[in-house]
Amino acid sequence: MFGLKEVIILPEKRDSTELDKKKVVAIAGAELLKRIIKDGDVVGCAWGSTMASLIGEFTNAGKKDAHFVPLVGGPGPMDTKHHVNRIVYNIAEDFGGTSYFIDAAAVVEKKRQRMTLFNLTTSLK
Repeated sequence: MFGLKEVIILPEKRDSTELDKKKVVAIAGAELLKRIIKDGDVVGCAWGSTMASLIGEFTNAGKKDAHFVPLVGGPGPMDTKHHVNRIVYNIAEDFGGTSYFIDAAAVVEKKRQRMTLFNLTTSLK
């Protein structure tokens, strides 16, 4: 129905905390990525606490000549452990791949800032 190649269903314990739930998702996500990432792949990452939970879960990942990139800039001021560039860097390190960064905010406070970023990216095309 959705055109998915694979679905992973994880059990939930009634007394699980948010942190416990994120850890279970991170372990399953890391196992999936270790299985599917190949040399030459470009792997996009997002930011946030769930994505940051992946860090440290890639034991025995095996070295892959893959490229790890942010899908979007950071959301502005935030805990650095949840920042997309840190997540990209750490996962690339675990796989022995190459990390690339975006030094731009995904969320800005003023319309003028948005237009400046938009015009910059449009001019690069």
